[in-house]
Amino acid sequence: NWNSGSSLLSILDTSGFNPNGGQGWYNQSGTLSSFTYASISGLALVGVSSGPPVGVTQALNRNGSFCHTDATAAGTLTTCACSSCIGMTK
Repeated sequence: NWNSGSSLLSILDTSGFNPNGGQGWYNQSGTLSSFTYASISGLALVGVSSGPPVGVTQALNRNGSFCHTDATAAGTLTTCACSSCIGMTK
């Protein structure tokens, strides 16, 4: 869920996102658009710079995520196949 008043994006799994903030990506049918966030609180990204575009079903973190090194080594970084990178928006 996106809360524009408080710039919070609730997702199902924040484990792949840096708790100290960073960059995330919205996945809209394979087209990625970036956003930034300031921190994590529970299952929400805090201080999100922009809400998800219409039709977005995923928020993910690729660059700088905790599984970034593993995904690079496996050759899956471009698809972010590492499951801890993916958080589904509701």
